[in-house]
Amino acid sequence: MTSASGIQDAELEAWKSVPDVKDENDVGYVTLTYATALKEFPGGLDINGCWVDVQRDPGPARYVDVPGLLVPFTVDMGWVYDHPRGKTVFVGDIKTGAHEIASGARNLQFVAPGLALAEREGAKWYRTGIYYAREARWEIGPAVHVGSALAAQDLQRLQRAGTNPPIPVIGGHCTECFQRAHCDAFNLPVSQAETALAPLTKPGGLEAATPEQLLQAHLLLSSLRKMEEVGSKSLKAEIARRGRIPLPDGKVLYLREQAGREYADSAIVKAKLPEAMKRGNPSQIIHVGKL
Repeated sequence: MTSASGIQDAELEAWKSVPDVKDENDVGYVTLTYATALKEFPGGLDINGCWVDVQRDPGPARYVDVPGLLVPFTVDMGWVYDHPRGKTVFVGDIKTGAHEIASGARNLQFVAPGLALAEREGAKWYRTGIYYAREARWEIGPAVHVGSALAAQDLQRLQRAGTNPPIPVIGGHCTECFQRAHCDAFNLPVSQAETALAPLTKPGGLEAATPEQLLQAHLLLSSLRKMEEVGSKSLKAEIARRGRIPLPDGKVLYLREQAGREYADSAIVKAKLPEAMKRGNPSQIIHVGKL
């Protein structure tokens, strides 16, 4: 089975189990456990900030269209509970941790179900959190009162995002979009350019490609990977020189510290615990040469 985040259950199990979440303030706290969470349930938010019942669709749309629906979603984990501050809902989303989310737990992807679930359950507060599975850590946003200015701002942001014309536009939001690999605007420079990569952006585009075109696509991708490696270092150095760089859409371009991955010294493990050494599944690489 695969979670809404695209993580295989077996893969998640191979990492550390989801730890408890402690929702605390000056008055008291409540401990939320993975076992007691509502899991993998779809829903939606309408233009007025109310819950909408939706159904998953196996097709490309992913959700059955419902009149008045502003934002559809599937919640990985959700809790409804009594807290000393008042009735609260908590929406948790599982991410692999391969990419850090710049706006963290306050990302609209998590705020939308938080607002909707609070309305459905008659809760006074909502919280959102991200569980980074590979690092086995939670990132938790603040508790937001449903009648506060921040909650109103959340709804306004969602209304703007949900009612914009369905025309993709490149911007700072692209850094947090999980659909950018399939976005015409994001891929425009590649898909419209007269390069060997153009067939890669179209369904079935490679089926009619000649052997020479396949080779050129491979070579161009290889050069782009090297360019990304070198260019990323230069770009980081320039951002470090300038500091925080304001963007027109109100976001900021800056360098953010990211925790390093945990790893074991293979030489030590192999010497002291050889039975623990495992080899991963073989993979294929593109190679050019004579047979």
